[in-house]
Amino acid sequence: RNGVEGWISMRMNDCHNVHNPDDPLHNDFWRKNPQFRVIPGGASGLDFSHPEVRQHVLKLVRELFDRYDMDGFELDWMRSPRYFKDGCERENAACLTELMRDVKKIASEAEKKRGHKIKVSVRIPSRPEFASRLGFDYAAWVDGGLVDMVTVSNFYPVTDSETPVEVWKRVLGDSVRLAVGLEFQHGLRPGEIGRAHV
Repeated sequence: RNGVEGWISMRMNDCHNVHNPDDPLHNDFWRKNPQFRVIPGGASGLDFSHPEVRQHVLKLVRELFDRYDMDGFELDWMRSPRYFKDGCERENAACLTELMRDVKKIASEAEKKRGHKIKVSVRIPSRPEFASRLGFDYAAWVDGGLVDMVTVSNFYPVTDSETPVEVWKRVLGDSVRLAVGLEFQHGLRPGEIGRAHV
């Protein structure tokens, strides 16, 4: 009514405190399945090449859609942007596209239940070559109608403000909305620029 949309953003592979298996931030799936981590048994996030990992994530996505009404749902692939073992990213890109297809299906089902459009967005690296290198087939997501908006953004320790917006416009075309995120490191000393999101 007031032109404001309520969105939910889901961190896809949050790697906070992975060096401490007992940290309360970790869920039971991560704790009980060290074999499904990017570094098996090690301090890392989950490896999305495993169907079990993708099914676990989809259960969480479905729970959010079942519990909450929303205008949009963002998959934050920048938290944290390592989803496969080193060197296996491009060969496993189809795994993430399959997951995106499933999320879009869940969103479509929720639209019928809620009676309004629910947009799907992704947050991916600030440069097309970085996104491809990490296994994000953004072109397939756009061509398949799986996303309504793409936010391109740096990862928080890097204060890169030179996002190639014109390149992204050419790559993505006009069928999706393009947003640009700038994220500054929050650990800067007094007198330096603090944390900001644009």
